[in-house]
Amino acid sequence: MSITKSFEDDLETFFKYELAPYPLSLFDLIGMFKTQKSAIYDCFQCVNVEIHNTNTTYIIDGGYILHRVVWVREEIFDTIFEKYVHYVHRHFGHNVITVFDGYSDYTKNIKVVEQRRRTTKISLSSDVLFDRFMTVPTNQQQFLANTHNKSRFISMLS
Repeated sequence: MSITKSFEDDLETFFKYELAPYPLSLFDLIGMFKTQKSAIYDCFQCVNVEIHNTNTTYIIDGGYILHRVVWVREEIFDTIFEKYVHYVHRHFGHNVITVFDGYSDYTKNIKVVEQRRRTTKISLSSDVLFDRFMTVPTNQQQFLANTHNKSRFISMLS
């Protein structure tokens, strides 16, 4: 509008339209739109290529693995850690790098907002100070929804 004013255009025509208080492509009336990871996945086409993986290293998303291996309440943490190791060895072999790309509480980006949005839907569990020989006091989803529990769990798993 400042450019328009310098050219002496009629400002009244610009005020006929409501100005958005925030970018409409990012927000709705409730808040930020939920991301749809599956939408981009649908754009990919399957390709069947024979790979000779004699000297292959797999790099795996740790967040995927955290939720792929299922465990229940009252299991011993050491047993759960073994489940993760067996899962990775069974599906990917022994030459594997697992990457856990966490975000600090101070990071301000869409990933952090999305993680917080997801965890608010789950009734949060309290911080659990645990060791390898303790049993899990809650279910997997509630336990991992607590960021401190999740960080300690990943540290012990690593």
